[in-house]
Amino acid sequence: MNYSDVLNNARQCIGKYCKACPVCNGVACKNQIPGPGAKGVGDTAIRNYNKWADIRVNMDTLCENGTPDTHVELFGQSFQYPFFAGPVGAVSLHYSDAYTDMTYNDVLVRACAENGITAFTGDGTNPDVMTMATKAIGAANGCGVPTIKPWNIDTIKAKMEQAKESGCFAVAMDVDAAGLPFLKNMTPPAGSKSVAELKEIVALAGKPFIVKGLYQVAGGGQALKDRLDEIFQEIDEAIENGANFLVLSDRDSNYAWGPIPSLLLTSAVQHHLLRRHTRTQISMVVEAGDVREIHHVALLIAYGAAAVNPYLAFESVEDLSRKGYLKVDAETAVKNLTRALSTGVLKIMAKMGVSTIMSYRGAQLFEAVGLNKDVIDEYFTGTTSRVGGVGLDELAEEVASRHRVAYPTQWTARPHRNLRTGGAVAAVDRIDPERLRICGIGSDTESGKYADKHDKRQEQGNCFFHGIISPSSKNLHTKRAG
Repeated sequence: MNYSDVLNNARQCIGKYCKACPVCNGVACKNQIPGPGAKGVGDTAIRNYNKWADIRVNMDTLCENGTPDTHVELFGQSFQYPFFAGPVGAVSLHYSDAYTDMTYNDVLVRACAENGITAFTGDGTNPDVMTMATKAIGAANGCGVPTIKPWNIDTIKAKMEQAKESGCFAVAMDVDAAGLPFLKNMTPPAGSKSVAELKEIVALAGKPFIVKGLYQVAGGGQALKDRLDEIFQEIDEAIENGANFLVLSDRDSNYAWGPIPSLLLTSAVQHHLLRRHTRTQISMVVEAGDVREIHHVALLIAYGAAAVNPYLAFESVEDLSRKGYLKVDAETAVKNLTRALSTGVLKIMAKMGVSTIMSYRGAQLFEAVGLNKDVIDEYFTGTTSRVGGVGLDELAEEVASRHRVAYPTQWTARPHRNLRTGGAVAAVDRIDPERLRICGIGSDTESGKYADKHDKRQEQGNCFFHGIISPSSKNLHTKRAG
């Protein structure tokens, strides 16, 4: 079915108001239906369309030849295209009696889910509208967003429970819709909400506020600092609007956006909230791909995290299990990793003399080594640091170095250091990977000799401690380096 077929089919079952025009610009249905028809003066949709028409796509670009990636990440979900189906209410009144609100939502949710996007469902005074909409969303494994009108609080509570049971990933509410004055006289009543009322509604939803811990990698240290400042503002606005559950997540990075180091992000947010005196109003969970070890988890909790989700570590052990590198199934592998991390953190707490997680969380019982004073004062305030070191520029470069490996075609290759033939020998020296055959040094005579020769050159070049001492019968004599 092509676009013309869609329009012809729509004209057979659509009502007298919508004309199923080739271009939906509000001209033919002016002042007749909400949305594209723009009730009232009737020119709102027309003016919007004309303004959008002024924008053109710049085709003078250089890019790789390939299929464009149209997917988008939103609300922790991945969608095939960056557009969604909007909610429609009073379908039989405004469009056609071929569908009711219930049957329309059922078709809409199912079709959107099957094609990689999601649908926002409508709401109405008839309670069956929400019941059938949430039922359709549940049948689509939660792929849908129910819209709840700003009814009285008791009605909102009941409908919010229906939304939660559907497994939806988000809930919508049109708090400034043009039809709200009309709904005041309906049963149940609806209308505008104050900030205090909206906070209560947000609390009822029980959905976390997700902070994207990503920054523009190409911008270096300044981009990292700017993004942290933006995150602070986002969190302040979320708390002001009633959020009480915060997730710091570095998921969904791409060639342009890289992950902010999780410890830097966690501590930065922790101290920002402490300065704003809002830390006690919110719980903070960290979802990070750079968490691999017990020490990483211990640090994040010590700098404010209520819980840690090392999602990449979990996915890694699952993958190792599926490929046969582990002798246990994927579920057992994840359980074993969880147990190991938990036991390790408890052991660290015991060695520090801390008996409860509440005493340990946010206590910062660590000393920083290798961070400069500006970073410590701004983002790790109060942490002991007797040895200075790197700043945001260097931290950003560490992220960028890993990012270049992940997205080599989007970066101009540049090594960390220039290599000179016959120069100083380094512990991490240039090795020909082909001659080492990557998978096993010394897998044949030639590669084995090459590896032995490389190790000998490092030892003679005084790269290691054992390369600058020589044993004698009585004591150890130091060889002159260089």
